[in-house]
Amino acid sequence: MRGALARFPFVILACLAGSFAGSNLLAESSGDWQITAKVDEAAKTKVFNVKLEARKTAHDGLFLPPDALLQLVCLKGQPLIHVMFAFQIGSKADSEILYRFDEKPMQPVEARILRGLKIFVIEKKTEVEQFLGGLATANALYIQISSLDKGGTSAEFRVAGAQRGIDVLTVCCKPSSEKM
Repeated sequence: MRGALARFPFVILACLAGSFAGSNLLAESSGDWQITAKVDEAAKTKVFNVKLEARKTAHDGLFLPPDALLQLVCLKGQPLIHVMFAFQIGSKADSEILYRFDEKPMQPVEARILRGLKIFVIEKKTEVEQFLGGLATANALYIQISSLDKGGTSAEFRVAGAQRGIDVLTVCCKPSSEKM
């Protein structure tokens, strides 16, 4: 535990300073979260990944559905919530996505289902902020997707320890002009 705590400030410093002080890869965990940061040698850019695998996944028509993946990502200086399944979950036209933290009530979220119909992304700034606010103090996240065409899908994530990943996302996911 001490080693992980000692390395974490370097991830944030790396995002601020623009290099990883001679190391090409930093990795740590926080709860079940995996947090990595590295330099993409080809593009000469910093890349970080904050991810968590689902504890349980269910889908109509699949006896043993594969796990889902929750990621906190950055695109063009904006934080996004990325949830990926190994099977089709529906389309924007025929699906409703709901989530809740711990024992709070389910709430709908505006999300975009991407091509291939296996991934949804929460990208609206207010929706992302609300999601991250709940995620920061939660122990569990439950996602439910209802699709007329693809049926029902659900996933349970054990999200304790998310604050560390949120901190990395917050510091690292800023337009270059704001980091100085």
